[in-house]
This record gives sequence, structure tokens and C-alpha cells, in this order.
Amino acid sequence: MQVDAAGNVSSALDYVRHGVVFANRRPHLVILDMIAKLAWFALTVAIFGVAGAWYASGVQLTNNNVLALQSGAPTLVALTLIQSVITNGSALVETFAVAAVLCFGSWVLLEAFVRGGLLPLTDRTFVRDAAEHFLRYLWVGLIRRTTLGLGTLLAALIALGPLLTTPMAEWGQIWPDVRWAALAGLGILVLLAFGLMTVETLMRSDAMEVLGLDLYRVVGIVLVLALVEAGVVLGVLAASALVMHWLGSPGGLLIVGVLLTSVLSVNHSYMLLVRYSAVGLMHLDIRYGAAAEHASDL
Repeated sequence: MQVDAAGNVSSALDYVRHGVVFANRRPHLVILDMIAKLAWFALTVAIFGVAGAWYASGVQLTNNNVLALQSGAPTLVALTLIQSVITNGSALVETFAVAAVLCFGSWVLLEAFVRGGLLPLTDRTFVRDAAEHFLRYLWVGLIRRTTLGLGTLLAALIALGPLLTTPMAEWGQIWPDVRWAALAGLGILVLLAFGLMTVETLMRSDAMEVLGLDLYRVVGIVLVLALVEAGVVLGVLAASALVMHWLGSPGGLLIVGVLLTSVLSVNHSYMLLVRYSAVGLMHLDIRYGAAAEHASDL
């Protein structure tokens, strides 16, 4: 991308267009990101499988429980399993809480390494980029997730606090009094998530100076791509709902669910690459434009 005759860089939509061209020429980067997601999914299944086996090995069954399970009667077996889960509820929560923390930690580490190698605009190899950018991608990602998590918790406590002190049977009566506060909290969370996504993109791209030099264009790039991704998500969800209503069978619902998850995951990886490419190209234009201007002054 070049600076035009008036000395202004291309508009935000032009950067988005060039980001799309960049992403279309590098589909292998989207494929690598999808492979990382699939690897993490397999690891998650393994972790929860081990957690379930560990939990089951510690459950103490009475003779009546054993007889009920051996009977093979679906209703009796289901009631026995539910009773066992209730009796050993604390162990279940602790075991699967540990599994959830392990899955979350593994994704944070894997995401920082893989995307640290995929997203920067350099001519180095994936491994060299991943090693160089891993720590930056890691701590920036942790800050974003922690901030958004704390913001979500705070907004939920403020907006939905009355529901926590009211019996569940009375929530229908309380909801009209808290719905506007809940909508306001949701709007604040959307703005917070957008702001964190913008700052995260700039920090991971080592382009924070762009925020001060051209705030509106940066926000425009991220906003356009966020709206496009949201539109794709809503369109896919609506189409999936129609297909699921048409199929109706459990097998069909499972297939649609898998396809829906796959399409949304590919879309997210692609839009992520477009966003970082567009912001990275803008950063390069500003950096080299400033360097050229400084050289001409000399």
C-alpha cells in the first residue's frame, strides 16, 4: 500500500480490503490455526476423560447401587447415577474444576505460541516468530481475558444482584425491574470487549503508536471486521436453526452442530488473520511513511 499524492494513507476500508487479499493468499495460516484448535479440542476431551475416570474411581457404591446398575433398567440406572452424583457432588465439582483450569491454561499457552507464529507480518519462519512473540502474546492475552472476566463478573453482580437474593421461583417477578440494567450491562461488556480486542491487536502487533497517530482509522478497521464477523455468525446461526427445525432427528442435530461449530471456527480464524494483516499493513505504512518524511527533511 502506498501513500497517495495528498500525503494521506488509504482509508480503513482499503486496509480491510488489502487484509482480505493478504489472508486469501495465505490459506495455510487459517489451516494451521484450525489444526491448533483441533489439537486443543482433542486434549480437552482427553483431560475430561481422565477427570471422569478419576472421579468414577473414587465413588463409593453400596450393594443396592451395584444391583441397580446391574439390572440394566434405564430408569433405575439413571436414578442411581443421579443419586451418586449428588452424594459425591463436592468431589465432582473439584475434579472437573481442575480439569477446566487445565484446559483453559493449555489453550492460553497454545494460542499464544501458534498465533505468535502466524499473525506477525514478517519474513521469518513460523517457529522463529512463535518463539520471539510467545511471551508478548501470552501476557497480553491473559490481561484481556482477566479484564473481560472481571468486567463480566462485576456487571453481572450489579445488574443481576437482586436475582441472587431472591428464590428462583420469584425470578419472573423480579426480572422486569432488572432487565434494563441487564441490557445496559450487556452493552457495556460489548464495548469493553471491543476496546480490549483493539488494544490486544495493537499490542500483539507492536503497533501501539498507531493508536495515537490514527485512532479513528484503527477503530474503523477493527469495527468493520467485527461487524462482518458478527453478521456471518448471525447468518450461520439462523440457517442452522432452520436446518435443525427441518431435520428434527438427534443424528441430524449432531451433524448440524458439528458443521456449525466448524464454519464458525474457520470464520473466526480467517477474520483474525484479516484483522492482524490490515492493522499490520497500516502500521508499516505509518512507520515507513514517517521514516521517508524524516529522510526528506534531512
